[in-house]
Amino acid sequence: MVGHPAAVDTDSDGVAASIAVLPFANLSADTAHEYFADGLADELITSLSLVEGFHVTSRTSSFAFRRQDLDVREIGRRLGVQSVLEGSVRRGDGRVKVSARLIGVADGYQQWTQTYERKVQDALVIQDEIARAIVETLKGRLGAGKSATASGGTTDPEAYDLYLKGRFFRNKRTNDGLRRSIELLNEAVKRAPNFARAHAGIAEAYAVLGFYDAEPAREAFPAAARAATEALRLDPALGSAHATLGYVALYYDWDWSRAESEFRRAIELEPSYATAHQWYANHLTVMGRFAAAEREMRQALTLDPLLLIANAALGWVLYHKGDNEGALAQFRLTADLDSTFALTHLWEGQTLERMGRTDEAVASLRRAVQLSGESTIFVAALARTLAIRGERAEAERLLRGVESARVVPAYEVAKVYAALGRRSEAFRSLERAYELHSHSMVFLRVDPQLAALRDDPAFERIAKRVGL
Repeated sequence: MVGHPAAVDTDSDGVAASIAVLPFANLSADTAHEYFADGLADELITSLSLVEGFHVTSRTSSFAFRRQDLDVREIGRRLGVQSVLEGSVRRGDGRVKVSARLIGVADGYQQWTQTYERKVQDALVIQDEIARAIVETLKGRLGAGKSATASGGTTDPEAYDLYLKGRFFRNKRTNDGLRRSIELLNEAVKRAPNFARAHAGIAEAYAVLGFYDAEPAREAFPAAARAATEALRLDPALGSAHATLGYVALYYDWDWSRAESEFRRAIELEPSYATAHQWYANHLTVMGRFAAAEREMRQALTLDPLLLIANAALGWVLYHKGDNEGALAQFRLTADLDSTFALTHLWEGQTLERMGRTDEAVASLRRAVQLSGESTIFVAALARTLAIRGERAEAERLLRGVESARVVPAYEVAKVYAALGRRSEAFRSLERAYELHSHSMVFLRVDPQLAALRDDPAFERIAKRVGL
């Protein structure tokens, strides 16, 4: 993998080189090799993003054009880039063949093309060679003596293959996909203990599982911190690992200053890493710095316009800021990108509830529950709105189901009890959330759905214990 290459020259107007890497077509007879084609493109995005002076469209935005019958120039125009890299992969009989070409968006001319054929065990060298060729084509030069594995990589082909498989499953962003990703990445680091990017991938997967209560917080977040710390021991310049440590500091350690410093360091190291900007915006929201949070979330979207979570989370920031109409407009824009993203409907429902439009809120939340696979967090949100609408029996029925789950979202349960007017149970649930170290406790001060409890001294005592 490409290390930390030197800057590329900008053009005569001082505009940085901009490029989109499209998903490589899998031409192999076995469709199971799609992970390798995706992983090659994914790694090229990561490598080129580290080049100073390059603007590289994120994976989410580039991969959104998979299987769309559009001219490369049109894709480039939509993504706002100067060049587009596309390619194909054919793997079989122990060999891999990769064809790649760089197209200029303005004129459609081929700026560079090359075909590589290697033994499968030598495949990881191809990604490095392509990245170097792209940088040189776009007027830059890699620093002399830069190692192909300087940026957290590996020379072990089997570990690299496991890593690509792990990234493939991580990018599915399902609980089962994240768990499978951890298994594969753990196999990778067993083979190559110094593979920093694999450790960083494990860290991110555990952090996301902890956030969504798919695994107990007291297990998932410490595991994320251990893996991120090991990644940084091996490669201190991994911005993604710093971002994960910031995530853990925010949602588990409740260490606001550490979270701030880790997020800022992540952005300093990898300014094109949209997720770091998104997570930093979450931190700023927790701190009540809504204007700064909005700016940071918009920066994430500048880097990755089609990143669904950042699109929805911009609406979430506006909701906390008190801009209900702006939040609704943003949720509708996000639904236009992908109407099946459950969080959009969850946050839209909560915004509608706040506006008193409970019929619409219930409809949005029922959709969210369906799309989430009946996640307990989503079911609890629906139960709360039903309680506010006066459907107490149905709300309590749903609440019983939530409280019998393997991992109980105690913070969300507290909000249901608050809506039912059962304050003592609400505070007991908040105490339970505190004991479980629920990540949601960081929102105590800013969550509009807890407003009814804030006049109680018990609320103030809990908030102070969290450090808010």
